[in-house]
Amino acid sequence: MSYIGKYEKKTVLVTGKSSTVRRRQGKDGQLMSSDIHIYRWFSCFLKIIKELEDRREVFTFNGKKYPVKVDRSHSWFKKIDLNSLPKQIKILQYQNKGISYQIKKLFDDYFWKEYRNLFQEPRSFIVKDKDKVNSNLYDLVAIPKHYNFKQRQYDLRNLYKSIGHQFPTSRKKNDTRHRADIVIENARDLVLKRLFHTIRLELSREEEIKKTKKKLTGFDICNEVRFITLGIPKIEVTTVKTFDRYKKTNKSQIESLQRATYRDIKWGKYLILNLCKGHFPIYDKII
Repeated sequence: MSYIGKYEKKTVLVTGKSSTVRRRQGKDGQLMSSDIHIYRWFSCFLKIIKELEDRREVFTFNGKKYPVKVDRSHSWFKKIDLNSLPKQIKILQYQNKGISYQIKKLFDDYFWKEYRNLFQEPRSFIVKDKDKVNSNLYDLVAIPKHYNFKQRQYDLRNLYKSIGHQFPTSRKKNDTRHRADIVIENARDLVLKRLFHTIRLELSREEEIKKTKKKLTGFDICNEVRFITLGIPKIEVTTVKTFDRYKKTNKSQIESLQRATYRDIKWGKYLILNLCKGHFPIYDKII
């Protein structure tokens, strides 16, 4: 059974005095800070990191070496056990055929079922067993059942005033309104999708060259990524003779696409190194 549909029905706008926060709400009422697809790419990058860790991968930038190694003292990786990710699922492969199935197996069949609760935000509910309520996240208050909504609202306001509780009127800089165990913000689905497929192909390129004996360049990666992410047909190098006998090619277009691909490769590596430290998605620099 897939859990994806539960978070694709409606977007809830939680409005405060100064800003509006977009959240995803499922049929069961659970809220999340980001779209479900963001968590899918999060799980895919975690799997890439585990595969790179196993082969002791090291990235090099400006002569400095950066080993791909997860900081398991970070709170994220105390809650998510990377060693438990299915070994039979291989993400680092150059072939696009079958990769969607591998992603589905990883996310739908394992990751989301196992770690879904880490991304859900606390919400109000009727308490049936007070011993199962986390006192760090929730207040337990007894309200007479016969009270109407206004009476309940009035009582709650007075109760909090009586204990000197002050409701926050604004947020501190860099603070977040979300309170899930793992909060992912400012992420864009299409950007993560593009970076994922670009770095996946790049990190498996050498293995594919040894296997097929073909020369694979950044342009080949660009072609594959454009096709799988946007459905754009692959570009071929063309030469056209003009009326004045000069030859016209699409070389400048290809060079532009190659530069964008090499940029995405760098960003993908930055993202991986930052995720190892518990930061996602940051891909414009190494933290």
